[in-house]
Amino acid sequence: MFNTLRTGLLFSLLIIITTASSDNCVPHNGRRQSPIKIWTKAATSVFAPPLNWSYGYALKPQKMFLNNTGLSLTLTVNHKEPLQISSGMLNVPYKFEQLHFHWGEHDGVGSEHIIDGFTYPMEMHIVHSQNLREDIDKFVVIAYFFM
Repeated sequence: MFNTLRTGLLFSLLIIITTASSDNCVPHNGRRQSPIKIWTKAATSVFAPPLNWSYGYALKPQKMFLNNTGLSLTLTVNHKEPLQISSGMLNVPYKFEQLHFHWGEHDGVGSEHIIDGFTYPMEMHIVHSQNLREDIDKFVVIAYFFM
């Protein structure tokens, strides 16, 4: 299990970096969109200090809400303590918005992103945002792949 989690974290960091800097994303109404195809041999390794997950992540939420659309499952929470990530390559804290899952009809499809031509059966995104102005949001999405 540890190796699977470690692999997921490695891929997650690749997605964050690629999302922030890739010119290969399909444009949609002036914005860069998914899916992202990552070829690990072409990726550049970058040292990043560990992310700091706030204390709130260790505590039980007051309320949790699940929404299953049949195409994705989204979890949102009400929490006393702030849920945020900081440090790593982030200059400011980003607050938790929601997490959601992507899956397919069988194990050969499911993940939104593709690693070395491989699509995983399921992918989870933990979405964090930073509100700079009312009309602009910056997002950090951490992805975990499940086999």
